[in-house]
Amino acid sequence: MVQVDQDLCIACGLCFSTHPDFFVLDTDGKAKAIKQVSTDEEKATVQEAIDNCPVGAISNIVVEESTPVETPIIGEAPIVIEEPVAPVAE
Repeated sequence: MVQVDQDLCIACGLCFSTHPDFFVLDTDGKAKAIKQVSTDEEKATVQEAIDNCPVGAISNIVVEESTPVETPIIGEAPIVIEEPVAPVAE
């Protein structure tokens, strides 16, 4: 996921001027990513923007697919495991 850290961005416009398909400038003049990477060519384009950003505000976070989580069947009772309780000494 392409992201621009708004706290680091100095609104120089370099990423937008060189890669307008991926970045726009907001009302503060700061860059905002508008497209996500889907091909190797796009990865290279975004990497160029990352490498050229003078303050390192651009990042491309790779989100890995997660393993689906099994959901319980509706109406299925939860399994409760009770541990034996030690008798209380008087």
